[in-house]
Amino acid sequence: FSPPSAPPSTPQTMEYFPFMGGRYLSVAASLNGGNALATFVRTLQQWTLDLGCQVPQSKIWERTLALGAACSSEDDVVGVAASEGAAVATSVVAEDTASSANTAVAADHDASPSSESRTGGMGGKETHMLIVPTLFGERHAPGINASATNIHCGNLKLGQVMRSLCKGIVVNIHSMMPRSVLVEAGVKRLVGGGSALSRNPLLLHEIQVLYQLPVTLDSRGDAAFGAALAGIQSMAQEKQTA
Repeated sequence: FSPPSAPPSTPQTMEYFPFMGGRYLSVAASLNGGNALATFVRTLQQWTLDLGCQVPQSKIWERTLALGAACSSEDDVVGVAASEGAAVATSVVAEDTASSANTAVAADHDASPSSESRTGGMGGKETHMLIVPTLFGERHAPGINASATNIHCGNLKLGQVMRSLCKGIVVNIHSMMPRSVLVEAGVKRLVGGGSALSRNPLLLHEIQVLYQLPVTLDSRGDAAFGAALAGIQSMAQEKQTA
């Protein structure tokens, strides 16, 4: 990573820190990740208390993640079915004329599984709730608030909301450090750490979808563990060159 040659005039989503070997670390440290999910779970628990019930947070975590995963599986099935249906229809049309074939190919491309999975199999219409999870602001925009849009009666199930929240967290991170920045710097894979990612398959799935890079989970430690490994490696290299 290379920092900008001149100081930016506006706050930036990424910061650059000197690293070993004359290199730089590029850091996009979001203030909204596992804490946003934890706030959502605590809110659900408070709502159940207000209704006269008592549900432990561990149970809420378990059920919301399971329901979110079920919604993801349902959307995948709908998307693939819609894609296969579109492919059959367009192949029939393509037998008539060459111009019909061109139209069929375009329609088949629009109905690809990846496209349908993003829109919930509804022919290009976004059906998921869109959540911006910035409850705690961001360093480059401390005054920003969270929001939820595209709300309708078809996406109010608890699992759908949990899935949309997880997607919103990853979309927010991606907006701060997009895939193009990583690819340009030669990044080949992502290494994930921390309990928020290792315990939440919904977050992992959304990272894989947005970044389109192999993701490896490392449960041995956190950022401090990685820093220690980097220091050991650097010292070993200095001894070899000495």
